[in-house]
Amino acid sequence: PGPLKFAAIVNYFLVAALWVASVFLTALKDYVAVTLAFAAGLTISFLAGYALVSFGAAGLMMGFSIGLAVALFVLIARTFAEYPYDIGGWRLLLEYFRRFPEVALSGLVYNAAIWIDKWVMWAAPEAVWPKSNLVTYPVYDGAMFFAQLTLIPAFALFVMSVETSFFGAYRRFYRSIDGHGSWGRIEAAHKDILRTMGDAARRLIVMQVCIALFAILLSPGIAMALGIHGQQIGIFRFGVLGSLFHALFLFASIALAYFDLRRQVLIAQLLFLFLNGALTWTTLQLGFAWYGYGYFAAAALSFGYVASVLLYEVHRLPYTTFVVNNPALKPTVRTRIV
Repeated sequence: PGPLKFAAIVNYFLVAALWVASVFLTALKDYVAVTLAFAAGLTISFLAGYALVSFGAAGLMMGFSIGLAVALFVLIARTFAEYPYDIGGWRLLLEYFRRFPEVALSGLVYNAAIWIDKWVMWAAPEAVWPKSNLVTYPVYDGAMFFAQLTLIPAFALFVMSVETSFFGAYRRFYRSIDGHGSWGRIEAAHKDILRTMGDAARRLIVMQVCIALFAILLSPGIAMALGIHGQQIGIFRFGVLGSLFHALFLFASIALAYFDLRRQVLIAQLLFLFLNGALTWTTLQLGFAWYGYGYFAAAALSFGYVASVLLYEVHRLPYTTFVVNNPALKPTVRTRIV
């Protein structure tokens, strides 16, 4: 119905805008503002949805959107307060695409990479083609959805603990350089980054491995509680294992991005996209018993690659900072010798 279509489109724009606004506040480490904004917004969503329930699904959707709009406006106000800047035209956005093409491509490629296995599986013989032509494969899609929910604790730990401690060490390293610190001070800050990253990696790996093991061992009970069909349990288990390596791959990619290694991040995302698509297609040819292996293998291999790149780059971080990323050492004009 028309009202529901309108409400859904409004909701889509609000959710997309919330992602963008939250990134700015996360850069400020202003977690209190983010938490309060969402707490207030979702409370209003509940109350507004309850008040508009008589209008059916469209009323519930609009009530939900009203609360999201409140959260969005609070975050925008906080962002403008912290980043006072005159609003420019849309052409300024295109300028950043020209200056940082790897960042834009990485975002596009990564989102394609986490969806491509679903796209491939929609070509499976068991896929469902309704009259709306919104093809789906409920057995695979449902199992993978519940499996990827195991990523949420890792995201929470990363934002609340890992990113904050790592960001502190990262900032101390570059402040020692900006402050013309001695080589001993810079080297000590570099070792602090290595130690902090090692501690953070151990916490993430231990927690995510424990979650994965519990989810796999308790999968029959989880399937019963969530209404997962018995034939989905195998896919769910390999989805959980894939999510384990997917989380580690994502965090290693974020660490590379911190050090402005944009090309390395893009290569890692392209590898994940290729492997997830190719290996999922291979398992599709092998039959139902192999469904889920593709995502798991792609995530594991991609993590192995990006982890090796991260270790290499972090250990040579002073060289990268002073030589590779030093604008003064990059040639600007090439002179042709005749």
